[in-house]
Amino acid sequence: MPWLLLWAIELLPEPMRAILKKWLYQERRVLITATVAASTVILVRCSGLLQVWEWAAFDQFMRWRPAEATDNRIVIVEIGERDLQKYGYPISDGVMAQLLQKLNAGKPRAIGMPLIINLLDKNEQCVHGEP
Repeated sequence: MPWLLLWAIELLPEPMRAILKKWLYQERRVLITATVAASTVILVRCSGLLQVWEWAAFDQFMRWRPAEATDNRIVIVEIGERDLQKYGYPISDGVMAQLLQKLNAGKPRAIGMPLIINLLDKNEQCVHGEP
């Protein structure tokens, strides 16, 4: 890499070349120190040795953040064990339709449902998921 810099310096006009060479000579300790320090940090970071400290610092910064206000535009509906005991498993399509009608009454922009539903074909063979 230094040879590339020296080659580039040779392409400059003589007055500029002399000024640049003088500056490089005067600042060589700073340039060498900065290059070694940056290279060391990059190598240590790429090896993963700083990852635990980075995660700890990130966690601490997240704890220091001010608490965010609850957004009343977002509603999370959970189907828990009590619901499964009350309505049975799997929950029938009729119950799910009632739930969706109640949710839709609030005129939401979107409704997300991360459910896995087993679909059966005419021969009672499971199309998706486990039988």
